[in-house]
Amino acid sequence: MKKAIFLNGVFEDVLAEILEAQRKHPDLVCYLQPYASGRIVLLQKEKPTPDNPIPLYIATTDNLASVSYKAMIVGWENKQEIPPDRFTELNKAIRKYQPGEKEIYLDHNGKVCINLISVKRMSKLSSPIPVSVLTKRDDTPVKPRTRPGKWVYVS
Repeated sequence: MKKAIFLNGVFEDVLAEILEAQRKHPDLVCYLQPYASGRIVLLQKEKPTPDNPIPLYIATTDNLASVSYKAMIVGWENKQEIPPDRFTELNKAIRKYQPGEKEIYLDHNGKVCINLISVKRMSKLSSPIPVSVLTKRDDTPVKPRTRPGKWVYVS
């Protein structure tokens, strides 16, 4: 069974920054930082790499009913366990290529943030597709959410 992840409700400006940076630097790895305090277990277990990526489908906060972007996940890190030298390296990359993010944040509104998702090959779909086209691992369709946040494992 093919594995993939659907992220619900990412800010459009974050995705636009990644698109622009990767347009200028096609092999650039950029970062997504969900606000969730729970680990994305599939990414922790499967350990995606550039040679073994996991597809990512994304709905924006302004259009939760449609998948508007896709990318390939090429890495995952637990932000709470990042060594200081790696943290410095990541912040340098964020400031250079994703300045709207400012830095790798460890919490948001008092809530611990765990997941740092490394992505390549981000693209915006020319025609968004309904979220219901995606199928959860139990073969049921993904239902559009009314609020942003969280993720769903899809196949």
